[in-house]
Amino acid sequence: MSTIKKLTLKLKSGLLSDLQSDTVMGHFCWRLVDRFGEDKLKDFIRLYQDNNPVFTISDGLLSKNGEIFFPKPLIHFKPDNEKVNSKKEKILKFQINKELKSKQLLTLKQFNLLLNGKINELYNALIANESEYPKYFTDLRTSVEIDRQKMSSKEGQLFSYHPKFLDENTRVVFLVKVLNQNNFDNFQCEQILKDVFEIGYGKKKSSGYGQFEVVSFIDFKEFEEPSRSIGFVTLGNYLPSEMDNIAPESNYDFIVKYGKLGEEKSLSENPFKKPLILFTPGSVFYTDKAKPFYGRITDFELGAVQFGMPFTLNLVL
Repeated sequence: MSTIKKLTLKLKSGLLSDLQSDTVMGHFCWRLVDRFGEDKLKDFIRLYQDNNPVFTISDGLLSKNGEIFFPKPLIHFKPDNEKVNSKKEKILKFQINKELKSKQLLTLKQFNLLLNGKINELYNALIANESEYPKYFTDLRTSVEIDRQKMSSKEGQLFSYHPKFLDENTRVVFLVKVLNQNNFDNFQCEQILKDVFEIGYGKKKSSGYGQFEVVSFIDFKEFEEPSRSIGFVTLGNYLPSEMDNIAPESNYDFIVKYGKLGEEKSLSENPFKKPLILFTPGSVFYTDKAKPFYGRITDFELGAVQFGMPFTLNLVL
């Protein structure tokens, strides 16, 4: 039986890369190599290829004053049996629905309503919601390349960045679904996940960007996942597997990911992976095969794989 953990982080510096589940897994693999070597990494990847994953992880969610916020799933929030008679009611309803479209995040309570198909209650909760949504703010940073012979800045080598920051009351949260506790402990996954963010995440981490402080890594039992479901919602980048048996009428959005090799391989002659289509967090898929995990990882390319097996939750609509 799977268990869910909550990894809470405090952002200590500017962040230049999105906190996407597949990118986190790439960082995890590099830290796994550092700790155990390449043979252990191959054993870890083989488990995912054999459809026996150790854990899945979400994208980085934001938590403000202890309240976690989730991406609003791509479904219609119009309640059933909605009757509008007068022109005034139609205009009012139009304004309400327009305002709801601008609300892209759900609280935990609202998200649990969604998981259990309580759309009418969710609709009313969204209308009444006055939560202050967490968000990143950006700033401008510049750097210049130094000519080591002249010990002065090189001409034409001034670069600008727009790192993201968080206020003091906002934290980053990752949800980790442990699917095999023995393997999770054997690969020391908890410590390696902490290392990923303490050492540095994403672009220019060697210059101090993407630095986090680990606040906690604890059990999370606040989801009200239904015992029976007809589909699932993804909280990370998802690459479908034939075994998922998803229906074509599912609701989703997608990105084209232009993956790049990390660490020392980023300096190789061709560090870029082939473009890959991934379905984004908040996508909802219908399936008649309820499982604790969905998705797959790619085959080895340039000695690397891309993880498309994110944190998911089953739901009923």
